[in-house]
Amino acid sequence: MLFRSRLNEILENLTEFGFTAKQLTAALNSVQAPEPFTSKSLEGFLYPAHYSFNKGISPEEVFASMVGKFTSTMADVSWRYRTFTPYELLTIASLVQTEGTPDVFGKVARVIYNRLDKGMALQFDSTVHYALNRRGEIRVSIEDTKVKSLYNTFMRRGLPPGPIGSPTRAAIDATLQPPAGDWLYFVTVKPRDTRFTSSYDQFLEWNSAEFFYKMYEQECDGGIVTFTSTHPKWSFAKINEYGVVEEVAEKNPISDKATVGVYFWHKGSDYVKYADKMMEDDADRKSTRLNSSH
Repeated sequence: MLFRSRLNEILENLTEFGFTAKQLTAALNSVQAPEPFTSKSLEGFLYPAHYSFNKGISPEEVFASMVGKFTSTMADVSWRYRTFTPYELLTIASLVQTEGTPDVFGKVARVIYNRLDKGMALQFDSTVHYALNRRGEIRVSIEDTKVKSLYNTFMRRGLPPGPIGSPTRAAIDATLQPPAGDWLYFVTVKPRDTRFTSSYDQFLEWNSAEFFYKMYEQECDGGIVTFTSTHPKWSFAKINEYGVVEEVAEKNPISDKATVGVYFWHKGSDYVKYADKMMEDDADRKSTRLNSSH
């Protein structure tokens, strides 16, 4: 049997195996977390792996076996990194496990440390999913991020109060030995293509789909998110009668810095209506400035 990493998911597996909720609750209260941990919860200590149990085994023996797997797998782990406690490191490793894939575990860990050092909220979807006791959704809604929970890293700064699952040895190694880097943001563009950056501008360019999704989900008529870009901006783009960009003036940058935006319009007619209104407003302002100069 392959157990997933979250305690509630493991309990579901064991219920299907034939144990009652009462049996499982009693077993959880009788099995302790391994040293040097003093947590009363086994969340984070039930090592994710394939297990084979015979009928007749007790739930206490099942949990003891999984904690034993954690203990043996982590036998040579020092649980020391900077001033973080072992339990905080386990919590970070659980975030690394959930947010990343093995090829980028180290970079995800570094992002966590960098954001904590700067006092930034982690803003991890995985913690909101955990708080809502669900898994599988690709995104969280704006309403989701307002859930009242100590695990909500959108509303609360710092680490959640405990692990959001049981990490593998690879995630723990990455947590204890993260690579050097100044990354603060990351986004998975496609499978095995997770990109890291210290620039919020760059992050927005990669993650503009998130903006469109949230605008559409809220059924907004239109919206814009603006940010200062550090990439050169070109002086013009040539568009044909179908609205397709055919050419840009790549040899004629306007400047190295420009305020740019990501726009969303729920309906094309709204774009036309509001674009006309903005042009009228701008013309009125120019006229006012011109008149006031005389």
